[in-house]
Amino acid sequence: MTAYQFAFYTLYQACHWNSSDKFSLWKAGNIITALEVCILLSIVAGVNIVRHTNYWPVGPLIIAGLLLGVLTFHTFDYRDRWKPYAEEFRRYSATRLFVSRLLFVAVVVVIVSTVILTLGYYRQLNSAP
Repeated sequence: MTAYQFAFYTLYQACHWNSSDKFSLWKAGNIITALEVCILLSIVAGVNIVRHTNYWPVGPLIIAGLLLGVLTFHTFDYRDRWKPYAEEFRRYSATRLFVSRLLFVAVVVVIVSTVILTLGYYRQLNSAP
């Protein structure tokens, strides 16, 4: 859970640094939800590739995305539950923060590239005669 909270804290800091407005919490929560939906899409595409099927459960994916959004809101934004963890992360040394943020960016790159590669491979399999 701490990695999840650190991811939210890192995204919040990036959103707040980029534009210091009151929507930084909302933006960070939406980015976390989008990353979770990307993971779900890559899982569904991977299952379709392995099973050689063309099944895309659009309704359940939309419901899962909405549930993930509500879960993210309840975990972080509701009653400012993220603030105690933010205080803990602020006490980290600069080196530890840098390495942790670098690791987080690497994880995001892996998630996004996995989605792109999986969906591209799935599309290539389905377009072949």
